Amino acid sequence: MTAPAVVHPEARDVEARWFEWAGTVDHKRIGILYLVTALFYFVVAGCEALVVRLQLAEPRGRLLTPEAYNELFTMHGVTMIFLVVMPALTGFANYFVPLMIGARDVAFPRLNLLSWYVFMFGGIFAVGSILVGGVDTGWTFYTPYSSTYSNGWVIAMA
Repeated sequence: MTAPAVVHPEARDVEARWFEWAGTVDHKRIGILYLVTALFYFVVAGCEALVVRLQLAEPRGRLLTPEAYNELFTMHGVTMIFLVVMPALTGFANYFVPLMIGARDVAFPRLNLLSWYVFMFGGIFAVGSILVGGVDTGWTFYTPYSSTYSNGWVIAMA
């Protein structure tokens, strides 16, 4: 006969706290989740910038191919704007606006939490897209690069 598994009380508390944060509908906690996730993507964008700068550290750098450099440069811009700056503003707004107007919470707290989950997983897919080819149109996605040529695929112009 085996002895029953004994779980340390603090380990159970850590698991309970994780589920408490993962399913929270408190606007302050959701704001903190946005800010922490934006900070994570800020570190990711910093690593992208580091690789871009290492490529430019010497003439004719051979760390990246020209296509990979364009893809990483595009991803750095997308990460900084759409995964750091805008979510950080959303995090501050989630945290402070209900306090400033005297509301107990935001209007749709579950939808507020869902928006954080969509942002988090969308960011994972966006940053992970570099592993399957990425986008090399520049972070602004302006034409002519975004409409005529991207990642080796020529797009037919109508």
